[in-house]
Amino acid sequence: MIQELWKEELAGSGFGASSLRVYDSTSGLAPGQSERPFLVVWLHGMHQGPTHEADLAKMQRRLWRRVIYLVPTSPAPSEDGLHFSWGCAFTKAQNRQDMGYVNGTLHQPFLAALTAKVNEVADYFDAERVIAMGYSMGGFGALQLGSFAPEAYDAVISVAGYGMGTTESTERCGAPQPKARQVFEWFLEHAVAQLVDVPIVLCIHAPNDTMSSFNDVSEIISKVEMTARWHGKWTAAKLVEVPDELANSDYPKRRKK
Repeated sequence: MIQELWKEELAGSGFGASSLRVYDSTSGLAPGQSERPFLVVWLHGMHQGPTHEADLAKMQRRLWRRVIYLVPTSPAPSEDGLHFSWGCAFTKAQNRQDMGYVNGTLHQPFLAALTAKVNEVADYFDAERVIAMGYSMGGFGALQLGSFAPEAYDAVISVAGYGMGTTESTERCGAPQPKARQVFEWFLEHAVAQLVDVPIVLCIHAPNDTMSSFNDVSEIISKVEMTARWHGKWTAAKLVEVPDELANSDYPKRRKK
């Protein structure tokens, strides 16, 4: 019950090739059930693994709605040498030891181009709700999109995601301090605070995650909650903690049973 509707390239300047696919999913719906669909923008993690149609169908069945999926790819390197983690852009030198999320900057042209496409697809299908969601680096991207254009989304869901910079020590994650903390504080003030205009912000994370910081994500949710109180706004911001025994999706090279 998953149908690929079309594939295209995202148009814009300053970033490399970024293809996107649009799927329609109606699995498990009752005969004649034809509510306006939800649009889910699904962002992959760092290694750009395949998007399994079975996973899309499972998400759609749990929403129990028709779902239109917009599934883009993170941009390829640009002609002037920029590399990308979704809207976080950095040079090859800035990404030594995987520190692009500390040394890079948010790339407005890419975020604007993807936001325009999200709005176009939402209008085309008359979507009732628009959800930005992603895993790992995709969770980082979901936070970027929601911060850049909060008015475009009804929910932002970051699964095992992270932000620009980090509060973690150099010993734990290798990030240079105090620079990484200063970048993270900038990200909270200038990006995360904008999420207060998204009705629902969920971060799903495990305390034992060794790839991205549970503490950073906790601060991201706290910032949304604090900003909402300060401005008298209603935003459902929540950190969903995954128990250690269930948090085992990033396997080492020698796969566990």
